[in-house]
Amino acid sequence: MTYSQRLSGAASLSEIMHLEHQIKKVKDKQAAADESLKQYKQQWAEYATKLQKGELPLEAAERQAFQVKLEAAQTVVNTLTAQLDELEMALEELGD
Repeated sequence: MTYSQRLSGAASLSEIMHLEHQIKKVKDKQAAADESLKQYKQQWAEYATKLQKGELPLEAAERQAFQVKLEAAQTVVNTLTAQLDELEMALEELGD
């Protein structure tokens, strides 16, 4: 049950519904970002294994570019997680 379905108080229904909509959007973005990060981590693990075995000559610039992508994906996930936490706290405050 959503907050808008169980709350009737000082907070306006439109405020609650807006926050719920924002939370859903962020959760959807976070799921996509999590999937991208998971894929990058899996690719990096495969590259690292091949590098250790000497099966893949990966140049330093290529390795660095891949690490930048991996770090960027992690940053997106962290940002969305923080955004989601803030929205959920705001929603809880409206319900109090």
